[in-house]
Amino acid sequence: MSLISDRKPTIRVNDADRRLVYRWTLRRIEEGSDPGMLLVQLKVQHDRTGKRYYAELRNATLTDTDFLVESFGLNDPVWSRDEFVARYAKTGLRAFADRTFAELRRADAAGEDLHVDLTSDDRPSPPEVDTTPDVTS
Repeated sequence: MSLISDRKPTIRVNDADRRLVYRWTLRRIEEGSDPGMLLVQLKVQHDRTGKRYYAELRNATLTDTDFLVESFGLNDPVWSRDEFVARYAKTGLRAFADRTFAELRRADAAGEDLHVDLTSDDRPSPPEVDTTPDVTS
């Protein structure tokens, strides 16, 4: 089991953009010019041109300046699902999101590769090493 199964996500709903986002906070990242928090996001939305609901699971970083940087590459493998629909309905998107979330938890429990970093801050930290030089008289 991983964080997806162990922790309850925060859910953000954006009806104007026809999108729901399930978000898990993993750990603090100090590298780079703008540090922040590493997240895993399950983004569920409606594609207007393709007439489908789709969902993708990706890592993202929420910087300390409230800028969201999503890990994205056209050839990156991602855990995803989609379903073709005749037209958008808010209740249809939410039902698809519920089914997708249940399927994600099932895939996580089965040990499938979800293609995201799921290492949390709860991991044991490495032992501290004394770096002060030995002074002998």
